[in-house]
Amino acid sequence: MCFTGCITPTADINGAEFVQKVEGRKPGEKFLLRRDNQDGYYYADWFVMPPTQSVFKLKQTFRTSTNELTVEQFEAVKMKLADQDAKWPYPH
Repeated sequence: MCFTGCITPTADINGAEFVQKVEGRKPGEKFLLRRDNQDGYYYADWFVMPPTQSVFKLKQTFRTSTNELTVEQFEAVKMKLADQDAKWPYPH
């Protein structure tokens, strides 16, 4: 078996940390949020754009159990992120 590239680590964090990570993003960072009902987790894929490049690269994935965040809390974070994306002058 042969693998190429690198494996991106997934960090288990609690619901409050999940919200804090997503809402505390900085210029040059991007989060892709997703929910997996089958395994019971919410995911936040964290992408970073290196200063000398123009393409986002996946840095890390954070996940929290659906027991840590309600559907309403997750959807509120997604809406806030979409609103920030629409207003930010940075590439996204």
